[in-house]
Amino acid sequence: MTYKLYIMAFQNAHFGSGTLDSSKLTFSADRIFSALVLESLKMGKLDAFLAEANQDKFTLTDAFPFQFGPFLPKPIGYPKHDQIDQSVDVKEVRRQAKLSKKLQFLALENVDDYLNGELFENEEHAVIDTVTKNQPHKDGNLYQVATTRFSNDT
Repeated sequence: MTYKLYIMAFQNAHFGSGTLDSSKLTFSADRIFSALVLESLKMGKLDAFLAEANQDKFTLTDAFPFQFGPFLPKPIGYPKHDQIDQSVDVKEVRRQAKLSKKLQFLALENVDDYLNGELFENEEHAVIDTVTKNQPHKDGNLYQVATTRFSNDT
């Protein structure tokens, strides 16, 4: 099976998470699909797109960070409890557990090592900024907009 990886470069973006004043690092496959449907509709090719999308070979995933290579979401259920070294100090075990809990994405080349028990620091892919708009909204109140500012080292 052949896969295609589409790299999208953004400086700033607003990937909403339900409210205008919050933004996420990535966006989900259903949003990508919705955008593709809308664009194919604008181009007058909706039927052709839907025919392609209904094929078994058509698969979309959520968007993931790409910084010097692809990053994947941290696998659920790792590290396994039987991989924890019982001779390690309790404070160190807690530190490792916190490190693992904070980790969101792994560089593709580190996935096998992570599955074998190696821990990695969470990498900074972007900064989320919240800006208060000076122009009053319809009701006269100020409003805030969150944006995700991506690192330039991609």
